[in-house]
Amino acid sequence: MALVSLSGLVLGLGHSANTYADPVTLRATVEPVLRVTLDSDLVSLDLSPINSTTAFDNEDLNVTVVTNNQAGYNLSLTASSTDLTRTTALADNTTPTIPTLTTAASADNFPVNRWGYRTDSTANYSPFATTINFPSVTTPTDGTNTTINFAAKINDAQPAGTYELDLVFAATARPTTQDFIINFDSGVSSVAVKTGSTTGTTVGSVATTGGTVAGLANGATYYLVPTFAEGYEFSSWTNDSGSVGTLGTADANGIVTYTVGDQVDAGDINSVTLATEDVRPAMQNLADDMCVTSEPTLVKDTRDGKTYTVQRLADGKCWMTSNLNLAGGTKLDSEGSNVPAGYTQSNPYYTLPGSVSGTNSSDFLDDSTAYVSNKTNTTCGSDAPCYSYYSWLAATAGGKDASGNAVTSNGYNTAYSICPKGWRLPTATTSNAYAQSSNNWKTGDFYALATAYGANLESSYIDNSSATGGNFYNNVNGGNAAGKAPVYLLLAGLYYSGSFDSGGSSGRYWSATSYSSARGYYLYFASGYVGSANDGNRKLGLSVRCVKQTDAEILQSVGTMQNVTSELVSSIADGTTATLTDSRDNQSYTVAKINGNLWMTRNLAIGCNGTGSTYGSSISSKALTSANSNVSSDWSTPTALLSTSANSSSSSGYTTAAMQCNATYGGYYNYKAATAGTISGSSNIGAQTYDICPKGWRLPTQSEFNGITGSPSAFSPVYSGSYNNGSLSSTGSSGYGYWWSSTPLSNTHRYSLYYRSGSLNGDYYHRYRGYSVRCVLAEQ
Repeated sequence: MALVSLSGLVLGLGHSANTYADPVTLRATVEPVLRVTLDSDLVSLDLSPINSTTAFDNEDLNVTVVTNNQAGYNLSLTASSTDLTRTTALADNTTPTIPTLTTAASADNFPVNRWGYRTDSTANYSPFATTINFPSVTTPTDGTNTTINFAAKINDAQPAGTYELDLVFAATARPTTQDFIINFDSGVSSVAVKTGSTTGTTVGSVATTGGTVAGLANGATYYLVPTFAEGYEFSSWTNDSGSVGTLGTADANGIVTYTVGDQVDAGDINSVTLATEDVRPAMQNLADDMCVTSEPTLVKDTRDGKTYTVQRLADGKCWMTSNLNLAGGTKLDSEGSNVPAGYTQSNPYYTLPGSVSGTNSSDFLDDSTAYVSNKTNTTCGSDAPCYSYYSWLAATAGGKDASGNAVTSNGYNTAYSICPKGWRLPTATTSNAYAQSSNNWKTGDFYALATAYGANLESSYIDNSSATGGNFYNNVNGGNAAGKAPVYLLLAGLYYSGSFDSGGSSGRYWSATSYSSARGYYLYFASGYVGSANDGNRKLGLSVRCVKQTDAEILQSVGTMQNVTSELVSSIADGTTATLTDSRDNQSYTVAKINGNLWMTRNLAIGCNGTGSTYGSSISSKALTSANSNVSSDWSTPTALLSTSANSSSSSGYTTAAMQCNATYGGYYNYKAATAGTISGSSNIGAQTYDICPKGWRLPTQSEFNGITGSPSAFSPVYSGSYNNGSLSSTGSSGYGYWWSSTPLSNTHRYSLYYRSGSLNGDYYHRYRGYSVRCVLAEQ
């Protein structure tokens, strides 16, 4: 039926000189129509066998369907039985039936005492089923006829009477197909939509970050089968369409079933979103056990999400086995790069100069040029640059040492680089080693790598023997000696004077080692040739490979004690050692991770006049602030001396902060001095919170001291003795060593650690005594 409604009709009369018009909205709403018409409500077959003959009769029934449904309709016939049943029972109370055909048959060979049906599109009669689905009509129709012919054949053995079966014809509107929208993130390569099963027929697929699969039917079930990018795995599927469709439970491979729901209105869409999890480990501070010899590990650089392979090579170090491809303009901060602590994206340590595209660039004409961006080819040729190329200054993030001074001397290494945090540029020599004028070429990462793969560098930093130098070259493509992990170096050539050269025939990789103010060392290799300490103009554009820092190198690289974090302590192994500087006075201290915590293994000397690794013997009061020390407010180390008897005895030793310096053993502090004036008086059992340790560090607890008594060699104790009543005593091998803890015992006593005859033990003493201090930084 059609409903026409008029609304908003406004009529106006006006003079010809003052005409105006009002809008009229005409809206026609067409309701859906679906109607089934039968030309009869009774199909009657006349079956009268005579004298043992058979009787056959058939009759048509016309079914007409009208619908304006755009997808047409499905027509079905249902019944409660497949048999015609006599309407009345016989005298013996039995009810005879006429069963349907068992197989298809024509009118000429129709079996006796059977019935069946056929449509106008079939020649033979078919067995009847309780549900019969006729061919679908897929378009609207104003009257589509389906003719069904019913037939039966009997003989006089069939009891006379009336046989009936009630039939029901039903027409249903075919569901319209719907577009199906699939969204996903970059961790997915594609999603296939399949029918039947997860390996069934693909009816559509989407790629990149998603798209639309058209023509999915309401009520149908589909299987969404994703293909994940390398390093990603399934996280979650979400049904975004609200009331449309039912999303099933995904399996471990991210395959999910989706049943398309009926479309409620035009605003409903079928839409789902697939999310993935990036399971590639980050290069930044990569755990040591993630880099193994057996096979390369795929990792990501958190600075830009690019992926690289890393592997432990035959030299025992963990190397990148693909070239660095960091883009020009990248800002290097402390979170992601091999630069000093304290730098952020808004205040970067170094910004990589902008990229330059093309193979005939006019750049790399000065030492500050950084980068040429090219396709990530893995096979380099004369006209196919590989990955990215950097000048020496760019590769070393400005070419400076840890103090910020330019590195220009032969054999000295820069402190930083464009490598990820926890990684560094390889070295060609050790510091102050003249690689090409002495056998100091036998140091550095490139020497160790080349010799580990068979190069003979005994008499020179160059091996041009096809037998030995060729061993290293053969590793370019992953070959070489059995049992050794391949290096996968690239014959990436170089850029110089604005041109690309030698691609496919040689490779060069920058080191962190300076040759002069104008030249730097690099690894060079070609067929039958390897040079572990070649030098070239720092303006050259060469490739970069990074090597993973050892825990000791990572700890050493932070520079100052104040830069060490509990997170860093957690990431390094027990036994890791380094030498760090106290930023308050530039005094240097050895440190070691023992029993999970980082300990000073040299006595504190804040307030003494020494510097570097040399203790001073005289006092020089030092101002401590909350920015550099474990204090809440400014405090200065004392000038009162423990050599004055009252300052190291019960008379005033509890209330006067006093200290002493010794050129051999460092500083001595009574407890008020050790706690930056916070624990004072002869009646104070309060827990210690602040002290004279560097910021982030603190006095150890009794429990922490007890935890290292079994590791005296790691703690590096000394027989530094103590001050008592104005005198230093018990020093030397026959004496003792004493170190304050933060743990109270009583009003006047604190626990301490003491060293005697090679053993560490716990003890407690009066707070007026002058003891040494070792600070600790606990892991996270």
